[in-house]
Amino acid sequence: MATLADGIREHVIECYVRPFLKSDEVTLAIRAGDVVRSMGLVNRTPTVCGALEAQKFQQTVQQAGLTFVGRTGPSRSTTTTFRYERDSLPKVRAQIGNVQQAPAHPPPKAAETKRTRMLTATNTKLPAADLCLVSCVSQKQSCRAPAKDMYISPWFT
Repeated sequence: MATLADGIREHVIECYVRPFLKSDEVTLAIRAGDVVRSMGLVNRTPTVCGALEAQKFQQTVQQAGLTFVGRTGPSRSTTTTFRYERDSLPKVRAQIGNVQQAPAHPPPKAAETKRTRMLTATNTKLPAADLCLVSCVSQKQSCRAPAKDMYISPWFT
């Protein structure tokens, strides 16, 4: 019988880790409060933090090619954030559910290219809008997520 912690870990893998592995991002930040809300949990923040701190989860993400960078915020709070980065050395990386071979050497341009930060309402001094209209895209989260995190296609992000 699966425990609540197992369900939390499974949810985080499906809704956070897998989409991250498909993206070009380098750093993954998982905020406990976001997990609590996306799962519809009530008063379970300590359980979410415990599930993400557990060695079982740490081993799973490490096998997926992620390195735990650190935790910020209080120990068991909705603002507690767990940060991971992709492994810097190319190697065979086991993605959860399947195996993917990483290239022996990155393409020449990949090492030189620097990712520019997109302007968004959260990282600029844009006035707050009462209503924002966004067109639909084909790639969406496979589970419940806040509207700002629902669409995951490169065009939308």
